[in-house]
Amino acid sequence: MTTDYSQRIRERAYQIWDRDGRPEGRAHEHWVQAEQEIAEEDTPVFVQERERGERNGGQAEHSPERSRPAEDNETKGLGKPRKA
Repeated sequence: MTTDYSQRIRERAYQIWDRDGRPEGRAHEHWVQAEQEIAEEDTPVFVQERERGERNGGQAEHSPERSRPAEDNETKGLGKPRKA
């Protein structure tokens, strides 16, 4: 780990700690969160999208299959639902 990278994590962890109201005893949690945020920022977007797709059953979050509204019976050609 380079000094620059460590410094970025240290500064981000401080920002997270400050934003969370400066709680005691959560330094490790803030450090890990800072590492994750920095790593995500440094990862190319296409890699992040691929990883999200792997976590979502092979579909990226922006995929058309995930954003398409659910079909109802009328749009499937099954006609309108009957009234009881």
